[in-house]
Amino acid sequence: MKRSLFISIVFIVLIFLTLVFISRRQEKEMPYIVQQVSVDEDKVKQQCFYRITTKTDEKLFSVEEYMRLEFDGENVKGNKFGFQDGPGYSNGYTGTLSGAKSQDELVLYYAYTVEGSSNTEQEIYKMTDGGIERIQYQLVEKDNILVPDRSLYVSNIPYTSFSCTDFDEKVPE
Repeated sequence: MKRSLFISIVFIVLIFLTLVFISRRQEKEMPYIVQQVSVDEDKVKQQCFYRITTKTDEKLFSVEEYMRLEFDGENVKGNKFGFQDGPGYSNGYTGTLSGAKSQDELVLYYAYTVEGSSNTEQEIYKMTDGGIERIQYQLVEKDNILVPDRSLYVSNIPYTSFSCTDFDEKVPE
């Protein structure tokens, strides 16, 4: 009697865990519907951007990242969060952005937390017609901040504009 009760409970727990796993996997795989918008910087003080990269043989990590920027003249502030999934780990990160805009270039400081650790990194972006691009360089530590070494270019990472009304729906709790 006790053994059959134990087996029944284990079976129910396994079914429950399977359903939870399937549900979370489907949520991860569901495409996000985002509205493309044209942005006129002179009229709009707030802009939102996203990038989604899937794993391939050449790119070992999938990334989903969202960013909201608020422009006040040359001053820029905002927040950014995202999720990474790669070989051997998966994590989320979130933080704040602050810095300045000069013509089409943004130099922002990203103060973030990932897996309980906090850090600050300087990031360089370029405004484009359809969104924004992060100009990625190798990072070096300077005064306890990770800063790009502009002599060691890595790549451009494109982000696409989307409606900031959709941004709050994406923010993790």
